[in-house]
Amino acid sequence: MNKVKLNLSQSVYLDFLRAISAMAVLFGHAAGIFLPGSLLSKLNMPGIGVFVFFLLSGFLISYSVFRKYDSPDYSFRTFFIDRFCRIYCAFLPALLLVWIIDIQILSLPLFSSLERINDFDWISSLSDNLNLYTGIGNILMLQDFPLFQVAKVAGVSNTSLFIDTFGSAGPFWTISIEWWIYMLFGMVVISHIRDKKQLTLASLALLGLVTIERLYHFVGGPDQCLTMLWALGMIACLFFLNAHRWISLPDKKIRLLSLMVFLFSLLLMAVRIVALKIDGELNILEFQFGVYLATAIFSFLFVLSDTITPPKLFTKVIRFIADYSYSLYLSHFTVITYLYVRFPEREHDIVFFGMAMILSNIVAVLLWFFFERHHRKLSTWLKNINFLDKT
Repeated sequence: MNKVKLNLSQSVYLDFLRAISAMAVLFGHAAGIFLPGSLLSKLNMPGIGVFVFFLLSGFLISYSVFRKYDSPDYSFRTFFIDRFCRIYCAFLPALLLVWIIDIQILSLPLFSSLERINDFDWISSLSDNLNLYTGIGNILMLQDFPLFQVAKVAGVSNTSLFIDTFGSAGPFWTISIEWWIYMLFGMVVISHIRDKKQLTLASLALLGLVTIERLYHFVGGPDQCLTMLWALGMIACLFFLNAHRWISLPDKKIRLLSLMVFLFSLLLMAVRIVALKIDGELNILEFQFGVYLATAIFSFLFVLSDTITPPKLFTKVIRFIADYSYSLYLSHFTVITYLYVRFPEREHDIVFFGMAMILSNIVAVLLWFFFERHHRKLSTWLKNINFLDKT
């Protein structure tokens, strides 16, 4: 077991990034609907938030696995249960919540007569994606599955094969990517590299299935290169856990060098933004910007030391927001959609925008309180049930 641990300031820093990223996605989506044309709506905050999510996921999942790597009690079964509970403990209730709210949206008298629903494709197609087939497809993490997308591009006309995100839950498309990344990572690192399990025809077929998603988002997909960003987080974790073995420098010099790298990365990010702006369209959802962002995020991790103690109140607030950030990501888009349809003519209303922020957070906190926060208890309970081979 690797004994290198995140200190308090580093842990709070990562929680801060999780919290800020979730809020960025919320603010960006709400601004695009309620504050069209504003600076907030033009910054592509949801895309940046997703970039940070995948970088942090790559780091934190790898950190968890590599620290338990040498433990004889840690197996792919354990890994699978942990990941299953972490994802589905909030995902399944969120799916039900989306269905309930979307039924209310469709029943609103304003919905059928509202011309502006065509301004957003997910609203106009809401009823098409609110069905059992799509719901089961999302539960199986097959929403926007690459194999179906390739078939669609190839001209396959059977649209029943294509599984969209359920109802108004647009952000669900990234959850399936995360899930298949987890499965591939766990199978390769734990089962085949550490445990040296032989590749059978069945395991090769399973590996092929879970690899499809990663390959598609390695260089493509809606937000480009998400798998590569996750891999950057994994590489950063390996470096963090082995830095003192690989770099023979005093801690003070490592922190100074890391600070210089951090500042240089910020400069490169600024230069890249200017270059993209000059080209005519500020679309920073690209791998080059993602590399600079990853370098900035993880180099600053080395700047933080045990001597830096964050204020207790700040720590509590940040950790609380980080705790329910996943629930916020799952539910906010549906809440915003309901408000948009239920209360028409609210564009450019900053007060209503603020109300949408507050209500989205309240719904997320409730989802976290009743469901998400119990994922560790559920995981412990499942591990004590012999329904899977523990070997």
